[in-house]
Amino acid sequence: MTKYVVGVLWFALALAASAATLPKIYVDPAKGGHFVDDLGRVRMFRGVNSVNKAFPWYDVQMLDDERIATMASGGFNVVRLGAMWTGFEPEKGQINQSYVDILKTQVAKFADAGIYTVFDMHQDCLWEHGANDDAGSGYWGVPPWIKREVPPVDNFPSPFEAFTGWFCAYFSEEVSKGFQDIYDNVADTRESFVSFWRYVASTFSGSNGVFGYELMNEPWAGNVVADLSLMLPGVAGRRNLAPLHERAHTAIREVDDETFIFYEGVTWGMWLPFRTNPLVDALLEEVLQNLSLADVQPILDKVCAAPGAAAAGGREERSVGHQEKLDLFIELYHRLRDTIELARSAIWDWKRDLAIFEEKDGNPPVFGPGFSQVPGGADYMNRTVLSWHWYCPLIGLAPDSGPYDPVTRTLCDEILGPMAFKAVEMWSEDLGEGAGRKAGHMLTEFGICVPDSEKPDSVNTIECEFVLAEMDKKVESWTYWDTYGILYGPDFVENKAKYFVRPFPTATHGMPHSLSFDVDSAAFSFEFYPAVEDLTIPTEIFVPEMHYPNMSYNLNVSPDLTFQREGTVLKVFASEASSPTVLSFVTISPRTS
Repeated sequence: MTKYVVGVLWFALALAASAATLPKIYVDPAKGGHFVDDLGRVRMFRGVNSVNKAFPWYDVQMLDDERIATMASGGFNVVRLGAMWTGFEPEKGQINQSYVDILKTQVAKFADAGIYTVFDMHQDCLWEHGANDDAGSGYWGVPPWIKREVPPVDNFPSPFEAFTGWFCAYFSEEVSKGFQDIYDNVADTRESFVSFWRYVASTFSGSNGVFGYELMNEPWAGNVVADLSLMLPGVAGRRNLAPLHERAHTAIREVDDETFIFYEGVTWGMWLPFRTNPLVDALLEEVLQNLSLADVQPILDKVCAAPGAAAAGGREERSVGHQEKLDLFIELYHRLRDTIELARSAIWDWKRDLAIFEEKDGNPPVFGPGFSQVPGGADYMNRTVLSWHWYCPLIGLAPDSGPYDPVTRTLCDEILGPMAFKAVEMWSEDLGEGAGRKAGHMLTEFGICVPDSEKPDSVNTIECEFVLAEMDKKVESWTYWDTYGILYGPDFVENKAKYFVRPFPTATHGMPHSLSFDVDSAAFSFEFYPAVEDLTIPTEIFVPEMHYPNMSYNLNVSPDLTFQREGTVLKVFASEASSPTVLSFVTISPRTS
């Protein structure tokens, strides 16, 4: 019997003893936008994505009790579950009850294992070009009947002759305009989207373990072919996404006023942690509105028509030298700079009135997500979550095999990555409306990396561990996009899964301060400011057997704490000696003798 089976048995016995309703979770803006439970404890969530992008629109293995128990034994307490619009409504107004019943079964099984569910209306590029007009074949991020409703654009992949990489399909006129038509409610397509969410919420409202409704995965900016200003994330958010979110929010709240609504800006809207002067913002928007995608076609050709074939999982395997990378970045920068300078000069030559810019004063910053408030406004601050994703946009330049090249690593982990994590804090604070408050936020996707302790210097290991370590530092929740299924199945593959199956405080009675875990040494450290109003409420820490065989480990706690070990759960309690202004700590390390 493997040590993982022992962990699964512990969970099975505990759940058999008491399969209870999962606690209701809220966001507390005053606690940094962290999740909190009904005892006021800060909650952390770690989980996986389960999205099937083709018929039957769900992962059959996610109905397997053993697989679910294995996930729970690894400390995973949330699943971001594909709630595929095509699965729900393959034809307009016709609900697929079989699909609904399957999702209900999955939600119930997850809840019985102590796992919450976030429903994710997942799409990538709306639909698969060339797929038969049939919900039972090909990929449909939105149902085929939505594509039939909007005016057709039959010139795919224009403006490209051809391109490499699925993401570049977003720049095609067919897909770009398809998004804009939905945002503009052409043929009532936006209202069909809203009705879909009203149905989902009415069906699952009050269901045990339903954590949230994520309105749309990685929404695109809109028709950037016609209006390049939509590539400014704040402009796309303000003009297209915020109105969509508000409509969906209103519909959902008619039938479910409690469950989290997860909302997302364009992916790059969470990458840049800086603001420019509102006049500069207005100028940038005005400049780019006078450009079309054709004006930057050479840039796109460099990015999308780059040499190399797509590797498994969407990564491009490219063998590119350091100097070639630098030359590419420099050329892209110069082309973009020159294009904007020409447009800027033209605008000032036209002597446009400054009123054009003044009327845009007060808009959200153009380099942020573009939201002035959470969906529903301040009254819903505790029931909304800003969803964000992180995939280093340059990771495809690093080959999968061999050591992670230092240029790409520096760009990803020392420049772009830290910028993104800082941006999340900045924009969450903006939405939190000041005074140290933050809107709820969660990293609902990261990946394209499969760490392996047998390949410690690979791009996969280093990039995944960078994200996991940063999330630990910030004591934040996440769900991993498990492209290769390393966390699925009846057992974990230890040399890969060990990076994700890591100790963490699932519930903190007080305020978390710092968290760290070293995968190689299995050294764990956690500091927090304890709450002292009720000394019977525990802080709970998940301790995985994968890193501490037979649950044998050295435990050191600050003198003010007491503790109880209950299988894979370590409970620590504040005492009369604890103070909410003095840090308490817990450290764990493997027992070597």
